[in-house]
Amino acid sequence: MLSIKGGEFQWNKEDMTAALEDINLTVRKGELVGVLGRVGSGKSSLLSAIIGDMRKTEGEVALFGNVAYAAQNPWYVVYGALLACSLTGEQDSFCDGSR
Repeated sequence: MLSIKGGEFQWNKEDMTAALEDINLTVRKGELVGVLGRVGSGKSSLLSAIIGDMRKTEGEVALFGNVAYAAQNPWYVVYGALLACSLTGEQDSFCDGSR
């Protein structure tokens, strides 16, 4: 179960502006939740707040159970592709984008 009541979060203590304000969310065991929004609206920040990567300045957060999170970072994909190309020796035929 996840419960956030009146949550306010910021990325670091030097930046006094809140990245997320007045967050109220309850997710019960077995529920599936989708988070929708435009680019820059705080979807990834909300997930970062849930897993504790953001500094909580107000409110209550309760998390019971296990959480797994794979960050939305394109460098993992690029690095993985480059590593795969170098390991397989296909730099010339596949990894240059010709296929």
